[in-house]
Amino acid sequence: MTTKPIALSSIQDSHLKLGAVMEENNGYLVPLHYSSKDVEVKQAYQSVGIVDVSFVDKFNITGKDIEIFLNKVFAGLAMPNVGTAKSVEVGYGTDTIKVNIARLAIDELHVSTKNHYDDFSEFINVSENGCLHVTDITSGLSVFRVIGPSSVKLLSCLTEFDLSPLKFPDMSCTRTRFADVQAVILRTDFEELPVFELYVTREYAQYVWDSIFYVGKKFDLTPIGIEAMNELSG
Repeated sequence: MTTKPIALSSIQDSHLKLGAVMEENNGYLVPLHYSSKDVEVKQAYQSVGIVDVSFVDKFNITGKDIEIFLNKVFAGLAMPNVGTAKSVEVGYGTDTIKVNIARLAIDELHVSTKNHYDDFSEFINVSENGCLHVTDITSGLSVFRVIGPSSVKLLSCLTEFDLSPLKFPDMSCTRTRFADVQAVILRTDFEELPVFELYVTREYAQYVWDSIFYVGKKFDLTPIGIEAMNELSG
């Protein structure tokens, strides 16, 4: 007898210690909620919440011919400027899925989805001549989404990079030091609600999570689950 493998977050123990109710979601065990959806939604609107979304698909695309990737996969989507991102919807099987495309450098894109999808790496791969490399980095990165009006103040305690709205507005991206480790930061607001996605390597995920919670005490930070996040994102 064989069973389908279930992927776990690198901070699985932290979720359980916080009282998370876990549920399988597209092959990943994720925190459904900690207290209740309504309480967590209210907290995100009033102060700040954090959710582990390490289950999202993540890809690194490099090479001087990265426009081939956009033309092939996203039907000629115009290249975002360095330091900015675009959000697009694409058809995948019977689903329409949301994909964020962040341009970190002249020859580098960071691509992530809203959820995890089986065989998405095959969909996104491009077999073309030229200088183009598509790497699936889903299992190598943890992702934390920090949501709420106090998110800028909280995160600014852990990085020297200016995350203020004037310097880092919605759909901005950067690679920078965060809590003394290398991270990719992507801003993806839910309408008027500030949202920051932090991408860090799995070996530093627990440290970064704990660092955010340590600083977050003075901002009334609370963990939120997938139910609340989905309501917040509409």
